[in-house]
Amino acid sequence: MNGMQKFTVSEILSIISIIICSYYLLLSIVNVSYMLIRSKNPSRKKLERHPKVTVMVPARNEEDNIRECIESLLNQDYPDYEILVIDDNSTDSTHAILKEMAGQHEKLSVYTGSKLPEGWYGKPWALQQLSHYAAGEYFLFSDADTIHKTNSLSFIITNMMHHKADLISGLPNELIKSFGELINVPILYIMTSVIMPLPAIDLMKWKQASYCLGQYFCIKAEVYNKIGGFEHVKHFITEDVAFGKEVKHRGYKTMFLDAQKYVDCHMYDNFADAFRGFGKNIYSSIGFRIILYILTFILIFMTVNLPFFVFAKALFTGTMTTLVAAPIIIFSLMWTIVTVFHKLPWYNIILYPLQYTNLLFMATYYTIKFRLTPGVNWKGRIVK
Repeated sequence: MNGMQKFTVSEILSIISIIICSYYLLLSIVNVSYMLIRSKNPSRKKLERHPKVTVMVPARNEEDNIRECIESLLNQDYPDYEILVIDDNSTDSTHAILKEMAGQHEKLSVYTGSKLPEGWYGKPWALQQLSHYAAGEYFLFSDADTIHKTNSLSFIITNMMHHKADLISGLPNELIKSFGELINVPILYIMTSVIMPLPAIDLMKWKQASYCLGQYFCIKAEVYNKIGGFEHVKHFITEDVAFGKEVKHRGYKTMFLDAQKYVDCHMYDNFADAFRGFGKNIYSSIGFRIILYILTFILIFMTVNLPFFVFAKALFTGTMTTLVAAPIIIFSLMWTIVTVFHKLPWYNIILYPLQYTNLLFMATYYTIKFRLTPGVNWKGRIVK
């Protein structure tokens, strides 16, 4: 017994951090490899047929984005598709822009959303209305802040037919134009770097083994109609994630692929908008389940904040050891993979302590705010 090495509390915490960070690193390698291998390049010539696709875009106060989005969708190389856009009671010039464009393009139809019914959030209600007009065999849902390459539709249909999938969601290339956005937007990649093993989506029937991103996803019209559209997720803040789980729960095949070469998305213009947008989504994911929030807080603190503080202290006091440095090195390797794969600025690699601390503050702030106030104002509507 006397010969056994005794570890201090700090060393035990470092060992735990090393184990968890090693899992993060492995998961990132697996997920990036999965998306690269499973995402097939588009080829209209290789398709046995070209089923009609209905592209649906909800738009509320999107005057700065909607023209570029729709112009990119009108310029697709896919032969058979229609574009349906719903103006969700915008208070800016979104409707005027859409009516002008609809008068110039046969493929584009524009509708005005009806009053929001009790029990529905805005976006799922807008899409539910829009789907009633759809004539396609496949439905592609895309946000108004996306910009599509000319082969965006060819990519998604190639993969839908190749994989015989019922739903595929793609990860767009997230455009980041300010430092404030860079502190927030990479939060989106946590799901594919430290949480969800993407191969599990293929291998498991459990509904939690799914991931759907509302910026860009395609579903068979037949499947959409069988599950009742967005009816079952009408009161979810993150209706896209809930929709993917509902499709998986019904026994249909879902996938998550890399669409960065085919779709760009500029989610937010500044730190405040990004913080508010991600904050409501984080609360929807973990905040209303207090135990999950506490566990998430502890996990991030144990693998990011605490190792960084210990590392900084050791660096300045000259007490650096392998156990102290290892969690930082491993996590930095994982975040390097995320940075390179998602084409983020090189200095994103060293920003992760700030980004994850911001995430902890965001989760805490919105958990408190949602519980103590009527909710969050999002595009002129209260989300609770």
